[in-house]
Amino acid sequence: PRRLVRVGRKGEMMTKDDTQHRPKVPDAAVGAYRLRREALAVAIADLGSELDEIAAQPTPDLDSFGSALRDLLATLRRHVEESEAPDGLIAQVIDDAPLFARQAEQLRGEHDGLLEVANELIERAEAGDAIESLVADARELARRLSEHRQRGTDLLLNAYMLDMSAGD
Repeated sequence: PRRLVRVGRKGEMMTKDDTQHRPKVPDAAVGAYRLRREALAVAIADLGSELDEIAAQPTPDLDSFGSALRDLLATLRRHVEESEAPDGLIAQVIDDAPLFARQAEQLRGEHDGLLEVANELIERAEAGDAIESLVADARELARRLSEHRQRGTDLLLNAYMLDMSAGD
C-alpha cells in the first residue's frame, strides 16, 4: 500500500499514518497554553516598550526598567512552573508524542538560562550598571524569549497538529 508523506513545519517527514494518529490535546490544556503564550507575549512587548522609552529619555529611569524586568521575570517563572509541572505541557508532550520528546526537553533546558539572564539583569540594574549595556542585554533577552515562545508553539503544532492563529 502506498503511504502519503508530508513535510512538517521543521522539515521532518511524516507519513499519513503519523498525522492521522496524533494525540488530541484537551481543550482546557489548549486554553491554558494560549493564556501562557499570550502572557509571555505581553510581558515581552511591555519590556520592549519600556526599552524604547528608556532609549528616548535624556536621563533613563532605572526604576521603571527594573520594574519591567521584574514583571517579565514573574511571568517567565509562571511559564516555567506551569510547563515543567508533573502534569505540565512538557510532560504531556513527552507522554503523548514521544517522537517530540527531544524537542520538549530542549525547551525545558532553555528555562534555567532564561531565568538566569533575567535575574542577572535585575541585579545589574539595581547595582547601577550602564544603561546602554542593560538595554542591549534586555533586548537580547526579549529576542531569546520570543524565539523560545515560537519553538514551543512549533512543538505543539507538530505534536498535536493544533490550529494556533499566527497573531497570538
